[in-house]
Amino acid sequence: MSIFKGNLSDLFFEVKDLYQTYSIITHEQAVALALWVLTTYVYQCFEYTGYMNVGSATKGSGKTRMLEIAKLVACNPKVSQNISASSLARFSYGRTILLDETDATFNAKDERAETLRGILNSGFESDGTYSRTGGPNNDKELEYPTFSPKMISGIGKLPDTVADRSIRITMVKKRKDQKLPRFRKKQLKQKYAALAKQIEIWSSDQATRDALTHAEPRLMEELEDRANDIWEAYFAVADMCSSEIAEMARAAAIKLSGKRDDNLQRNERLLADMAKIFKRKNVDRIGSKELVFELCNDTEMEWGGFNKGNGIDERYVSAQLKPFNIFSWQWKFEGNIGLKGYSLTETNPRQDGVILQDVLDAHVPDDYDEYETTETAKPVGIDDAYVDERNETETLSETNTSHDNQEVSGVSIVSHTSGKEGQLSW
Repeated sequence: MSIFKGNLSDLFFEVKDLYQTYSIITHEQAVALALWVLTTYVYQCFEYTGYMNVGSATKGSGKTRMLEIAKLVACNPKVSQNISASSLARFSYGRTILLDETDATFNAKDERAETLRGILNSGFESDGTYSRTGGPNNDKELEYPTFSPKMISGIGKLPDTVADRSIRITMVKKRKDQKLPRFRKKQLKQKYAALAKQIEIWSSDQATRDALTHAEPRLMEELEDRANDIWEAYFAVADMCSSEIAEMARAAAIKLSGKRDDNLQRNERLLADMAKIFKRKNVDRIGSKELVFELCNDTEMEWGGFNKGNGIDERYVSAQLKPFNIFSWQWKFEGNIGLKGYSLTETNPRQDGVILQDVLDAHVPDDYDEYETTETAKPVGIDDAYVDERNETETLSETNTSHDNQEVSGVSIVSHTSGKEGQLSW
């Protein structure tokens, strides 16, 4: 017999309202956060536990507030700004880990950052472990379970493998005319202790846990496999709440994890944006300099923000396309004038390259140009307050941006367009 006498839907809406009261977020983001909080109590019933990735382009956008709210109502929360890899591995199981200011950690690009990344990757799955050598004689293999729900906050983007296991919650600064209630921790802790206790009672019911363990919620064809893995537990909890919340959850999943270009690797995003340029200019060939100019000066693309705002250059493009066996080469025209660039349908005759169009067909989503290249959502009722993540400054050192061990320099912004639209722009 169930020991929980309350209404699970009421608990969901209380958590959702809590987040929307003290932060500027969209309805879909609030739905995801409320389901995540409920799931922190029952995550061990599932194979996967999707993370919450709370990010922004700038400071002062309310990221830490999201963790403070989670600390009020999530299961057994642990907040840290500088947790060690050892602590994360040994003590995360059975707890909700709230990691703040992770941009400083992952931007370091050192061994600690790589170890933390590996632990976060493994903690997404129920059988995830962290192995170390130990014992009295240091000859025993010790394994620590790393499976646990996590909220990860920071400026910029997470490493691709961690972001791939997360739901992105992009925060924005509030306008000067927008007011939020003051967040008084002591009073709110007392106020919401009863809500956390009710969620705990719900989650401790064996009938509830059995039902969730054997649940097979309806997944979404609109989502990729990894996104369905992330949302499956949330769908199961939403289904247990009500049919209304079940539909809200699936609508939120499509909005937050559906047509997302951040599911593409960076070099795939470059391919996709190249495809846009070829289509927009209606050409088969484009010079390298002109291609870089178009990439860096399109405000809906990210490339102008790289290299401390100077943008990418030709060597960067070459390095990103090399793994696909796509190479530029110099073409001769009348008057023996040559320009170096790329073609959709021809390959470099001196290298074992592939047809660019074939690579685009394989890696670029059919609907890529139908949606924006940032996952930032505009909150309901907020007109001009949203921050475009393309304003984030990223450095070329994040990827392999060298060619023949040379440093990448700033990009020339001289356009080399010589033809009219519909003609070859070489």
